[in-house]
Parts: sequence; structure tokens; C-alpha cells
Amino acid sequence: FEGEEPVVVQFPFGQSAFVLNEGEAGQGNASIDHLNLLTGEYRRNIFQTANNQPLGDGLKDMAIVQGRAYLVLSNSSKIEVVEMDSFNTVGTITGLEAPRFIQFVSSNKAYVSDQSADELAVIDPVSLEKTGSVPLPGWTEDMTFKGNRLYVTNKTSDKVYLVNVENDVVADSIQLSYGPSAIEQDINGLIWVYCSGDEQQGIDAALYSIE
Repeated sequence: FEGEEPVVVQFPFGQSAFVLNEGEAGQGNASIDHLNLLTGEYRRNIFQTANNQPLGDGLKDMAIVQGRAYLVLSNSSKIEVVEMDSFNTVGTITGLEAPRFIQFVSSNKAYVSDQSADELAVIDPVSLEKTGSVPLPGWTEDMTFKGNRLYVTNKTSDKVYLVNVENDVVADSIQLSYGPSAIEQDINGLIWVYCSGDEQQGIDAALYSIE
């Protein structure tokens, strides 16, 4: 309408790449940068620029769902939530110990792995609250979602856990090598798991595919 200021989308969908900078542990200097893939423009520290405050400590993961970005800060024990068009903060998810990764299974439910809590946190991304948990021992790390199962890696074991997302119960586990830490699905639906091994115990790293 005449006289109204146009809305400028600073971080256009499909044209943006984000660089997560973990920062130095204990210094609270995590940051996130933006690269416009069409123009090549590179902008640093976009969260602090938009909000005039530091992001936090230990930025580990980022998920973008329905126009919002969820920024997981392990050492700050929180998830910062921002609007994607401006990167202005809309709230903070707390009640976490050392969160690592976030995995959405629907628009109103997500799981957060944790280095030290011995559980997966269940998150409501609408209310920005922790609504439950799934007991899991040790250091839970990366996750992927397929069917009604959440596949969860555990860095301090030799297992990938399968969580039923309908009732938040551990339905099964798959034994691999020591240190499952990264997990991805490929275009054919195969799930790939990287196990880091353990040098002190003489256990080699390994890569598995799960059908």
C-alpha cells in the first residue's frame, strides 16, 4: 500500500547459507554468519547485529522450520529461537544441560540430544518449552527421523537407539562399533552412521549403512 515500507527479507529461502561458529569454550563468543548464494555477500555475526546481544557459548546446531531458526548452544544450556526474515529473537528454550542437536519430527514436536543429561529432551517449538524426556544413558549426539522412528547416536557406547516418536519410548537399539556420532539419510533411504572408535582402546573408526 502507498506509504508503507516494503518488507525486506534479509535471509531469502533457497538463497542462503549459514556458517555456525562454535566459539571458544567458556568465552561466550559463538556466532553465526550468512552467505547470500546469489550475490556472494557475506555478513558476519548476524544474531548480535540483529539483537544487540551476544548469542552465547558453544553453538552446535541449527534447524530451520516454518520461518524460524532454532540455534542450539551447548555450553549455554539453551536454544535461541529467531525469526528467519530478520533474525530477531522470539524466545529461548531452557531446562537443558548440554544440548547438542535438534531433530524435528513434526511442526510441533522436536527432540534435543544432550552430552550429560542421560536423556533426550522433548521440545514444543510453538510454546518454546521442554515438555518431556526420553531416558537414554550417556552422551546422545546426532539424530535422524524415518517412519515413526527417531535414530539416535550415542558417543559413549556402541549403539544407535530407536525411539518411537508416538509414545517417546525406546523401541530398540542397533549395535555397531564404539562411538556412533554422525548419522545421515541418503537419497535412497539408507541411513549412514559414522563411529569414531577409540584410539586408546585400539578401536578403529567405522562407517555403517542401515537398511
